[in-house]
Amino acid sequence: MTSTTKNPPALTGEEMYDMIMERIEPDLTTKMLPQLDALYSYETPEQRAAREEWYTKVFAQFEIEYARFANGMKNYYTNIRKKALSMVRAVKEDAEKVSTTSIEESIQNS
Repeated sequence: MTSTTKNPPALTGEEMYDMIMERIEPDLTTKMLPQLDALYSYETPEQRAAREEWYTKVFAQFEIEYARFANGMKNYYTNIRKKALSMVRAVKEDAEKVSTTSIEESIQNS
């Protein structure tokens, strides 16, 4: 029943973070973080403070989007699990019906 092939690894935390953050604020993806100081080296203290305030809002939005994503994945998993188990039960019930019918026919033919 268990597959002998190795499953590809699940998304890493970094991949998950980047996937969501890319849509909100690309500056804050992991590939961009090391470049931010050079990218914004011209900023005045006021501009830097404004960017910090913006990033604070971005992280709040990220938390909302992450929760939405995680909830969606949980719902998806729950539905797939129910379908799979329902299919297994249906096959098992069909097999039991065939077996019962076969036994009844054998008894009647004896």
